[in-house]
Amino acid sequence: EHADVLPEIRVKIGEGIAGKVAETGETLNIEDAHSHPLFNATFDNISGYRTRSILAVPMRNPRQDIIGVVQLLNKIGGGFTRQDARLLTAMASQAAISIENARLYEQELEQKIIERELRTASDIQISFLPAAAPVVDGWDLAAFWKPVHNVAGDFYDFFPLDDGRLALLIADVSGKGIPASLFMALAVTVLRFGMGLSLKPGEMIERANDGIRKYQRSRFFATIFVGYLDLENGEMEFASAGHNPPMLYRAAAKTVEYIEASGVAVGGFAGVKYEEKIIQLEPDDVLVLYTDGITEIINAVEEEFGEAHLETLIVENAGADAQTLVDIIVHAIHDFAGVADSFDDETLIVIKHTPHTPR
Repeated sequence: EHADVLPEIRVKIGEGIAGKVAETGETLNIEDAHSHPLFNATFDNISGYRTRSILAVPMRNPRQDIIGVVQLLNKIGGGFTRQDARLLTAMASQAAISIENARLYEQELEQKIIERELRTASDIQISFLPAAAPVVDGWDLAAFWKPVHNVAGDFYDFFPLDDGRLALLIADVSGKGIPASLFMALAVTVLRFGMGLSLKPGEMIERANDGIRKYQRSRFFATIFVGYLDLENGEMEFASAGHNPPMLYRAAAKTVEYIEASGVAVGGFAGVKYEEKIIQLEPDDVLVLYTDGITEIINAVEEEFGEAHLETLIVENAGADAQTLVDIIVHAIHDFAGVADSFDDETLIVIKHTPHTPR
């Protein structure tokens, strides 16, 4: 039933009459097609149609880009005139605008679909995070998490262990956006599984490293800090996979020390061992965990906020409750950045030992 439908004929830019017009942007007005060196007789040979005169003009969008070519064939009564060429050029311009508008509309619809999917992905990732910081007698906890895009490579967790301790975890995947968030989803699954087995911090990160390397073939890696906090006596066992050393404010000395343990980022190398250490959080001590999106945020003249600035904020505001200290730090980094856009995900956890103020 479609015997009268001709097959599509495609030509490259520069080939044939239409291809030449598309290449040069110049109108071609040909009186005798078969005598013209650019004419391709394939169409005539297939259809039995006899092409005589041709008028071919470029289609230009509002930016004057050539998006196509319009051809008229065999004007009745003779060849095409200059007036015909001007009229066809005007019609081709209007057609190009309509095509461009249709493309823009299609792109807008596609963009809306992508934005909707990103919002869904963001909601799913937020569901990975704790709904709120735990409320525990003798402790004051607060957290802040902000992706630079809809989804993030940063992650944090408060995970209750079977022995009654509370696992504190913060992680930062190399890269940003959807690829980093997918890698983080894998890392979260593996890390929570390891913590559920009550593995020691170093062993848990070691298992996570081996598992992540086994089940993914990307080149992403993640820095991780994990601490197991004894809520009764303030002792914390911890390990680090190349993460920014948390800062511990010592209330007695009114100074800040950095909590460090050797170990490289997970996902990079096989068979890595992770050092385990133990520290004691005394009354009124403040532990601050953060990703480099906090300390490496820059201002309009490319200056970093820096660890020293964060350390000063902690010392000056150590008497504040955990949420207030989080708010002070977040306000300070964004005030420092000013009009400069954030370029990395931002995550911050504050843990304050408050044995004299039961919740």
